[in-house]
Amino acid sequence: MGRQQKSQRGFTLIELMIAVVIVGILAGVGYPAFADYVRKGRRAEAISALLQFQMAQESFRVRQAAPTYNSAMVTPATTFYTYKVNSATTTAFTITATAIGTQASDTGCTTLVITDDGPDVTDATKRACWSR
Repeated sequence: MGRQQKSQRGFTLIELMIAVVIVGILAGVGYPAFADYVRKGRRAEAISALLQFQMAQESFRVRQAAPTYNSAMVTPATTFYTYKVNSATTTAFTITATAIGTQASDTGCTTLVITDDGPDVTDATKRACWSR
């Protein structure tokens, strides 16, 4: 009787390296797209906050005996944006959201501005930032 050969199980080093290369390529392609979606999601949160601030300003102005916007409005900072009332008069206001931290890499959309007339969409870049 002859010796029986045992079958080998497992992966060779070459097969393992090919799998690692494929995973690396997929990660290299997928991560930038994922990071872009995350930045857009955070930007949507900032836009929502600015729209809430706009409604709060309008509500404040309606409740005043002498209509005016609130220059002392509290606009809390978040992890990714700071908010500031730049100006508030009897007829107009401007609130700015400025990206901070990792959100500051949101090219072209690091500053979002809303006024009493609505979002500042005076050029194509600003319109693109406000579109969802």
